[in-house]
Amino acid sequence: MAGPDRVARRLSIRTPAKINLGLRVLSRRADGYHAVRTLLASVDLWDTLTFEPGGDGLRLECDEPSIPTDQTNLVLRAASRLEDLLGRRLPGARIRLRKRVPAGRGLGGGSSDAAAALIGLNRLFGLGLNRRVLHRLLIEIGMDAPFFLYGGLALATGRGEHVFPLADVAELPLVLLIPEFGIPTPAAYRGLPRPPAAPYREGGSEPTDSLVRFLESGPLGPQLSGKLLAGCFPNDLERSTVLQTTRPPDAISRMRNALEAAGALETAMSGSGSAVFGVFADRKQAAHAVSHLSEANLRAIATRTITRSEHRAALQGNWPDGAWPRG
Repeated sequence: MAGPDRVARRLSIRTPAKINLGLRVLSRRADGYHAVRTLLASVDLWDTLTFEPGGDGLRLECDEPSIPTDQTNLVLRAASRLEDLLGRRLPGARIRLRKRVPAGRGLGGGSSDAAAALIGLNRLFGLGLNRRVLHRLLIEIGMDAPFFLYGGLALATGRGEHVFPLADVAELPLVLLIPEFGIPTPAAYRGLPRPPAAPYREGGSEPTDSLVRFLESGPLGPQLSGKLLAGCFPNDLERSTVLQTTRPPDAISRMRNALEAAGALETAMSGSGSAVFGVFADRKQAAHAVSHLSEANLRAIATRTITRSEHRAALQGNWPDGAWPRG
């Protein structure tokens, strides 16, 4: 256990959003979940969690009024799983969440916060748990949650719990379009046709495989083009019937069309939606697109994919020896 001087210090860490650079739903499992194969990338859009020890129990505060701060929040759910593992209550602490990743939009904000909560509490109280232990806890939280222990670019399989970090690659300039409506993840999966997707064939012509090879080939620069990226971001959840209940019913395709009209090389929905992203040739074009889309009263955010080292540096926060778990 860390000494009193360590516990008395406040810890503040940032934790990023993600996008799915392709999401294939392979089959429905016996446990009711779906087997998936998805390429995940950390994105330069951040929530911040600040941990201040003291008081009785864990207390969560958030600057976004629409975000619950009770046990339905994934931060406190993750903390509860941690206490179950330890077989005791954690010392008291106030956790303040500065929310900037739009919730319920397929960007993994809640899962990212849950991973950051485990990393922060592990460090704050000197628990000494390694990443393998935290990974097992996060499997119980959500499909995307374990990814945020790794960051950068990674392939996830199973129901998302098997994470295979890939080599860092050059950034992809992005614009996110954030609609007013969200899409509950369970509803998106329930709305899939059966069978949900064509079987994945190892060594076949899976678009995300081609994308990984392209990204790993070297600096992107002027070779980045719509022709090279065409079809590289398949998302089987875009075929879910739940999208037909959005207002307007074709909202996702409208957002994709708006991004393409603004100069996006390729577009896709992230995760179960409802956010849509567009890949741009460079940051300048992405910034110009945001200006154009904002004039049309669309909520647009210019951002980019980030490397694993950037992800880790943010989670190290204000403690010079870092908050990243070993193992």
